[in-house]
Amino acid sequence: MPLLTTERRGLNREDAIIYLGVKGTFFDKELRPKLHAIKMGTSLIFDRRELDNLFDEIMLVDGDVGSTLKGVKQWPKEPQELLKQKMEDGELISFTKESDFKDALKHVRRRKNG
Repeated sequence: MPLLTTERRGLNREDAIIYLGVKGTFFDKELRPKLHAIKMGTSLIFDRRELDNLFDEIMLVDGDVGSTLKGVKQWPKEPQELLKQKMEDGELISFTKESDFKDALKHVRRRKNG
C-alpha cells in the first residue's frame, strides 16, 4: 500500500502541487524557484518540510485574503460608522464598483511596492 502524501518526506512535482493545493503553473512560476529539488533517478523530489516552510512564509506575508467563492471576490464592507458619517457629510451613500476597484488597486500597489 503506497504512503499518503503527508507521510512521505520527498514529493515529486505532481504530489507537491497536490500537497500545497495550488495549480501547476503557479507552482512552476512562483514556488519552484524558491525550492531546492533533489534529482532521484528521472524525478525531481521536493522536501515536504521545505514545502511546509515556504507555505508558512507565504502565510506570514500574505495572511488571510478573505473568503472567496470561485470566481467571486468578496470585497471588504465599509464600517457602519463611516457610512453614517458619509451620509451626514452629503457624500454618496451607495458604494460603487469603481470605489471598490480603487481600494483594491491601492492594496495591490502597496503589496507590490512594500
